[in-house]
Amino acid sequence: MVTLLLVTCYSHGYQKSLVIKNTFNNLKVVEGKYGDRTNSAVTLTYGLTVNTRRSLVQANPQWLHEDDVTIIRGYLDTMYTLWSVKAGYSVAPLVVQEVLLDASYNLGHSVMEYPKLTHNLASGSYIDVVRELLDSADIDDYMVLGLGKRRALSYNKVASILNRELIKYVKLDNDGTMTYLNALSVPIFKYGSGNNVHAESSIGTLTITME
Repeated sequence: MVTLLLVTCYSHGYQKSLVIKNTFNNLKVVEGKYGDRTNSAVTLTYGLTVNTRRSLVQANPQWLHEDDVTIIRGYLDTMYTLWSVKAGYSVAPLVVQEVLLDASYNLGHSVMEYPKLTHNLASGSYIDVVRELLDSADIDDYMVLGLGKRRALSYNKVASILNRELIKYVKLDNDGTMTYLNALSVPIFKYGSGNNVHAESSIGTLTITME
């Protein structure tokens, strides 16, 4: 019994470490090392916003003099702990755990409360879990093609392990419609009609390749 408990704890600890490591490495690709300014939200290393950093330091005074990377890793650790109490998360494939951890880093803790997402997670309907993230490619209802690409990449990571069709193209139209299409240009999902396009976003079609 003691041996089994130790193995279980070790496995969970290793799983957590691996998910956080892979999610952090993914941030290097999708966010980039250097900050920018989008819609008045100033970002630092790997997409960490100034406001989020300030809030994290207030909640964790021991991070006051830590660098951005240490704070990001600590933030991912905290969010993983919050996710792990959600039904179905700890038994989901690691790539699903990573996609959800990345989504909460990018979108905030509110992702953990999406009703359909958490229901699908608990029932093991993983393709429906990531489908629920496709309509979050906007900043305050201003559509961003780059965010559409990020959501498509996350979707494809899960779709690929489930042998489901992948998103090949992401298209943003002038009227704000974001469309995700398969290799035959058949829509998989679309939303945003009537929304404005973000001033810093391009309009057009991106081809999605696994990174």
